[in-house]
Amino acid sequence: MLGVKPIRISSSIATRPKGRAVLRRVTWSLVLVACLGFAANVIAAAVLQLEHALGAATSSDFRAGLPNYRGVDWAGTHFREFLELQEAHHSYVGWRRLPYRGETINIDENGTRRTYLHPATTPTRTIAFFGGSTLWGSGSDDGRTIPSAFARMHPEYRALNFGETAHTAHQNLNALVQVLAEGLEPDVVVFYNGSSEINKCRVGLTAFSTTDEPDIRRLLDRERRGLQTGEALWSVFEPVRTFGRKMRHSVEARIFGPAERRDCSENPAKAETIARTLFWDWLAAKHLVEGYGGRFIAAVQPVAYFSATRKDHIKIDPDLEEQYRIVYSKYDELLGDFPSLERNFLDLRHALDRDEYIYIDADHAGPNGNAIVAGAIGAFLHQ
Repeated sequence: MLGVKPIRISSSIATRPKGRAVLRRVTWSLVLVACLGFAANVIAAAVLQLEHALGAATSSDFRAGLPNYRGVDWAGTHFREFLELQEAHHSYVGWRRLPYRGETINIDENGTRRTYLHPATTPTRTIAFFGGSTLWGSGSDDGRTIPSAFARMHPEYRALNFGETAHTAHQNLNALVQVLAEGLEPDVVVFYNGSSEINKCRVGLTAFSTTDEPDIRRLLDRERRGLQTGEALWSVFEPVRTFGRKMRHSVEARIFGPAERRDCSENPAKAETIARTLFWDWLAAKHLVEGYGGRFIAAVQPVAYFSATRKDHIKIDPDLEEQYRIVYSKYDELLGDFPSLERNFLDLRHALDRDEYIYIDADHAGPNGNAIVAGAIGAFLHQ
C-alpha cells in the first residue's frame, strides 16, 4: 500500500526464543559460578578453621625438649602457657601482654610480669628492668627471669620486669616515661638491649620502626579509605584468597627460603643509624633517671653468635648472624661518641662464655644464663 513494504513480523518473533535461551544460559552460568565460588569459599574456610583448631590442639614449642631443660618438670607447662598469651596494643609503647594467670607465667593488669619477692625480707630499694623478650623471660618461669634472679641475689631490692617481646630501646624509653609519669622513681633502672634492634634490619623498616609498623599502616589505610570496588568484589572470596596466600607463601618459603629480607649487611648506613639510635635512647633514659637521683645501667645483651658456649643444640641462621655482626660492631664504634655513657655502659656480650647449654635459640638464654646475667648486673651495680 502506497509503496510501503510489508513488515516481516515472523523473523522478530523467531528471535525472541533464541534471546531467551541465551539469557537462560548466561543466568545458569552465573548461578553455577556463584555456587562454585560459594562452595570453594566454604571448603577454604573449613580447611583454615581445621588448621587453626589442629594448631591450637597440638601447639607445642620444640624448645621444651632442648638439653637445657633435662630434668626440669615445668618446661612443658611454661612453653604451653607461653603460646596461650595474648596481647593488646598501646600507643607509643606497642604490644603488651594481657593479664594471665598460670603456673609458670603470671602477668598483671598493666602487662607486667611477676618477679620473685623474698618471703622473709622487706625490700628497701627498687630496680626496674626494661628490654625485649630476653629480659621478659621467654623460656623461664616467673622466678627465673633476669629480674627475678637479681632479686634472689639481692633481696634488698624489689625487682620490676617491664620487658616485652620484640620491644626496642625506643619503646623501653617510652615505657620509662610512662612509669615516671605515674609516680614511680626506681633507685636503679636497667635497659637490657641489643637483640630487638636487629628487627629494624627488615626491609622497609627504619631505626624508629616497630616490627608491626607495616601491618598497622596497611590496616589503618584500608580502614581510612574503605574497600574499593574491585576489593569489595574480591572480598567475597576472602577465604579462598587467604588459603591461596598461605599455600603460595609455603611454596615460596620451601623454594626460596624465608620471605623476610634484612638489609643492614647491605646498608652500613642503616646499621649505624640503628645503633646510634640505641645510644640516644640510652642517653635520654640516663638523663631522666639521674635527673631524680637514680642510677642508670645500659647493658648490651649477649647472643649466641658471639658467645663461646655450646651451640650444637640450636639452629644458627647465617643471614641473621650477618645482620647481628654488622649492627653489634657499630656499638663498639659509637661508644666513643657518647662519653657520658661510659660509666653506665655494661658490655655483656661475653658474659655467657661457658661450656654448657645456655641458649635456647639464637638470643634467648635459659634460667642458668639469666642467673649469670643477673649476677653480672649486680656486680656492676656494686662496683
